[in-house]
Parts: sequence; structure tokens; C-alpha cells
Amino acid sequence: EILWQANTDTPELVRLARGWLAQAPAEHASWAYVWQPLWQASPSDSELERFAREWLARASAEHGSWAYIWQLLWQVTPSDPELGRLAREWLARVPAEHGSWQFVWQPLWLAAPGDSELERLAREWLARVPAEHGSWAYVWQPLWQSVPGDAELERLAREWLGRAPAKHGSWKFVWLPLWQAAPGTSELITLAHQWLASAPMEHASWSFMWETLWKEESEDPTLARLGLEWLKKLPSTDRTWSFLWSRLVGSAPEGGSEWSGLEEQGLRWLRGAPLSNGPWPYIWRPLWSRKPGNSELQELARQWLRQARPDRGSWGSVWADLWQYLPEDTELEVLGQEWLRQAPKENRSWTEVWLPLRAVRQDDNELDGLARQWLNHTQLSDSWPLVWNALWTTYIDDTELVLCAQKWLEIAPEEAAEKLKLPESLRTTTT
Repeated sequence: EILWQANTDTPELVRLARGWLAQAPAEHASWAYVWQPLWQASPSDSELERFAREWLARASAEHGSWAYIWQLLWQVTPSDPELGRLAREWLARVPAEHGSWQFVWQPLWLAAPGDSELERLAREWLARVPAEHGSWAYVWQPLWQSVPGDAELERLAREWLGRAPAKHGSWKFVWLPLWQAAPGTSELITLAHQWLASAPMEHASWSFMWETLWKEESEDPTLARLGLEWLKKLPSTDRTWSFLWSRLVGSAPEGGSEWSGLEEQGLRWLRGAPLSNGPWPYIWRPLWSRKPGNSELQELARQWLRQARPDRGSWGSVWADLWQYLPEDTELEVLGQEWLRQAPKENRSWTEVWLPLRAVRQDDNELDGLARQWLNHTQLSDSWPLVWNALWTTYIDDTELVLCAQKWLEIAPEEAAEKLKLPESLRTTTT
């Protein structure tokens, strides 16, 4: 191998290697390491292919390279009858715990989905392979897709879910198809609760599993307890922390111990999280809604408003929450007007800032100019009539506003059009 790496395609080395492959015992551990470089250099070489086919027929099923050699040949001649026969024989006699079982079975299944012999072999393998085997789900899933609702496959899956280690990466991918077929099943809920209680907190599927159950039973105290315990253990820097916290806080009764714990966790997160963190508003707003006027939350929000990018979709919502409690606050006025100048017109919270400011500053020409720009740019917003009406009250019979409204009425839903204060006589363009 060292000589080959230094002298690839040297005729003498090729001749020696081919001669050795023809004579070496099939059980020799290095057979594949000699054959594979030659095959890479000359794929589809008839002699090398013959050597490999003969080797596959002679080598022990337990040989670590059997599946590797077979796959290389199958890639060149997929659906080859002899390779298919050799693979089926290998699948039937190799120990179930062999790590490559699914890597031979799956290409065969893809070539012949629904094949009765392959289905039988897979069912037998699923029944006897250790639950911790990494490929269990990769064999079960194609079968389930082929015969969804099959009673035996369902039984095998439920048994596997009960036996598989909680840390197994595929647990969710077996549980979920069963849940989709029969959501709300008590046994599946119990299995999921057990898994959530024992799975490592860093498991990639933990938050998904919890969220799936939470949608079904958001009042379940067991789920709430599991979620709270998970939040305590998981670093608040984890991207799923804020997601789960926001779900729990929405259902926690105010004043209870559960709410107190979530409140403290949320405050701790806000104190330590970068202001650029995406979920920031979704942690702050639920806390503010239950503790409006809290001095620490107020100062945290002011810091965020000063530093958040103008294109943040929640900027206006956070500003409006503060403004509702602190109307006519000088700093908030300045921040709001500056944001209106810079924010994209399509920002969904634009009107949450403009409307309150306009209510206290009806003679502000800049605010009115920004609103006219917004009306011409954002005609599909549900708040469009509210902004137009506010301007119309000051600039009644304004020609520009009339034309703007007539243009909007051409595309506006009937229900929205009824909210517009434009007189009926001005609602259609005159020719």
C-alpha cells in the first residue's frame, strides 16, 4: 500500500497486486485494502470485478469489508442479479448486530421496493437486532412507508421505543410516524414522557418531542414539570431555551411557584443575553405583560431599543409596550421617530409606532410625510385604513390622499374598504 501511494499505476505493482488478489485467502484482513485502490484507478475493470465477485462469494459474512466491496460493485452495476443474490444471502446469514446490514439492505430495497423477500429479511432483522443498533430506524422507516399502519411493524416499533437507549439519535424518527398515525394515543404519550425524563438534555430531539406533546396537552402538569426541569439544566445560551420558555410562560398561572421560577429564569436570560439575540423580544414581552412598569424591565427595553437594528420585526411592538405605560416619554418619542425614519416600510410593527406618536403630535409635518410614503409603499397592510384616516382628519379633501385612497380601493378587500373614511362620492376615479 505504501509503494502504491508513492507509485500509483506502476505496471509492476499492478501486476503483483492482481496476482496476490487471485491467490490470497478470502479471510485475509488486507484483501479489500489491496483491491480498492486498484478499483479506484480502473473502475469497471473486468478482471478486478471478477476478483471481487469471487471474493464476495467466498468471504465470511462477518468480514468487515464485505459490504464495502459489494457497494462499490453495486454502484457500477445496480440491480445486477448475481450481486443481488449474493447480497440477499449475506443479509440472511450475517449477525444481526453487524454495522453494515442496512447499507446492503437499503440499496436493494430502493431497487425493488415492496420485494417480499427483502421485507421478510428486514422484519426478521428488526425483531432480533439489539435496540441500541444505530440503523434500526433506517430499516423500519422504509417498511412503514411501504405498509403504513402494519400491525407487526407498529408492535416492533413500540417495543423498540421501550427498549432503545434514550440517547439513541433515531428515537424521535420512530415515535413520530406512530404519533402521526394515531395522535393522542396514551401509550405513545407515556413512552414520550419516559423518554423526555431520561434523555440527555443536549439531545437534538428533546425540544421537538416536548413541543409535539405540548400542542396536544398544554395543561399537562407532567410536561410542565419536565419543561421546567429541562430549563434549569440547559444553558440559557442554547438556541432552544427561549423557545421552550416562551411556551411555558404562556400557560403558567400568575402568582404561582411555576410562574415565579419562569420569571426569575427569564430575567436572568435577559440580563446575560446579547441584545442582538433573536428571541430577546419574546422573553421580554411576556415578562412586561405581567409586570408592566417594572424598573429593571423598563431599562432593559430602553437599552434594546437603542441598539436593535431598525429592521427587527419586533422593534415597534417593544416600543409600543413601553409607550402604553409611559405615554409622551421624551426618549421614547425621539427613539420612535428616529426608527420610523430608518425602518423598512414593510416592517410589520411600523404602524405600532406611528399611530401612537401621531396621536400626540398631530402637527408634525415629518410624521405626516413618513406616513404618506408608507401609504404609497405598503398597500397590503391591515393597518392601511388607520394611517390614511388619521391623515384625512387633518388634510380633508387633500387631492394626493384622495388619489392614494382610490388606488388602494382597487385592490383592497371589501371588508377593509369599509373602514376607510373617504366619502362615497370620491371612491371612484372620474374620467
